[in-house]
Amino acid sequence: MSESAREKVKPIVLRNTETNDEYVLEFNKDSVRFAEDRGFRLVDLDNFPATKIPEFFFYAFRMHHKNVQRNKTDKMLEEDLGGMSPKFLQRLVELYNEPLNELVVDEGEVKNPKMEIEL
Repeated sequence: MSESAREKVKPIVLRNTETNDEYVLEFNKDSVRFAEDRGFRLVDLDNFPATKIPEFFFYAFRMHHKNVQRNKTDKMLEEDLGGMSPKFLQRLVELYNEPLNELVVDEGEVKNPKMEIEL
């Protein structure tokens, strides 16, 4: 799929209705690396949901809100949001995979014409 045909996944925006605090949940290469460096794997969401879903939610803050502590994201998820819907979780997965689209391209999709690949 060409870059122009690939639509960017919209970030998730959380807004606290009492304080008007706003949080943008999204991933870039650095935030994905941060999660991976700590042993996070998407496949673990199904195997260990009670542990990995809150952890995944925390990592989603990393790109735009590095200073938000894990205990605060746990409280947001459990108390303020009352959990995560399947649609919300699916969007987070899509956001997590978005930076990987830059690393793996379809055949014939050359991003840097200065390099040739011979396989």
